[in-house]
Amino acid sequence: MYKTYGKGGLNWKLENLKVEYSVDMIRLKNNVYSEFFKPFMDRFSYNPNVEYYISTNFKKYKHNWHFEDEKGSFWLAYRHNQENGGGQAYNAVIEFNPNKVQESPLLHEILKKFFNPDLNYIVSSCDIAIDLHGVDMEKEIFWDKGKKQNYTIYNKGGSKTVYLGSGANRVKLYDKANEQNLDDKKWTRYEISMKVDYTYNTLNDFEYEGCLPKIWVVGLFEYDMDLTSTDWFILQALMQGCGTIDQLGRRKRKKIRTALDKQSSFVPDKSQLSRTLRDYVYNSLDKMIIPKKRKV
Repeated sequence: MYKTYGKGGLNWKLENLKVEYSVDMIRLKNNVYSEFFKPFMDRFSYNPNVEYYISTNFKKYKHNWHFEDEKGSFWLAYRHNQENGGGQAYNAVIEFNPNKVQESPLLHEILKKFFNPDLNYIVSSCDIAIDLHGVDMEKEIFWDKGKKQNYTIYNKGGSKTVYLGSGANRVKLYDKANEQNLDDKKWTRYEISMKVDYTYNTLNDFEYEGCLPKIWVVGLFEYDMDLTSTDWFILQALMQGCGTIDQLGRRKRKKIRTALDKQSSFVPDKSQLSRTLRDYVYNSLDKMIIPKKRKV
């Protein structure tokens, strides 16, 4: 598992919080000649241990393989249904979670054959996971449910998962301790879906520029002397989900948001996000594909 550490946008009240950044999903793409890919297709299209299927959806890839072994699972696809390769070459794409399948021999084989750095493949997208240790997702996380904030909440198994935004900059907030069936731990995950579309050779130039939502750690809130007892009650009610800030009047919205800015908040460090991706590709991923670590 490849992880980096950083404080992100932590204010002074959160300096001692342990924060870990890691690549939780990565998608690579490369243009591959049909004659080079066909032997691979023939090898796995009828393998009982590999799920192969064809999709005719114009937004998806035609040929799809779901691989699974004792080291984990991953997905590979070839020839997008909107792609016109003239019968010569088409895009191959692979998606996997490094934390779950990094040691798969079959994954290593496919990466070496079709996604070797010498082929200058494209890093299409990735998910960066940010683990906030010691923070209870259910009781200690608050976000501004304003009119401009697109969010969806799912409740399952006594725990909620929150999706903020959509598409390339979507953020997923969830209780990682609950997912791992850890009853005695506080562990919140802030996960970002990032569109990249940089080649291997240009990835050093990638800098994430997305606008990410801020979250507040309620457990570290301190009483604000600038608030009246009524204002403080309103803030506590908002934290309990009894309403949203945008339901307040203009002056009250401004006062509550000013009070929030003084409290313990977190927003990811964009430089750390970019560095986590580059470090994974140029170090961990390179070691899987090439025998000797290359200098970048």
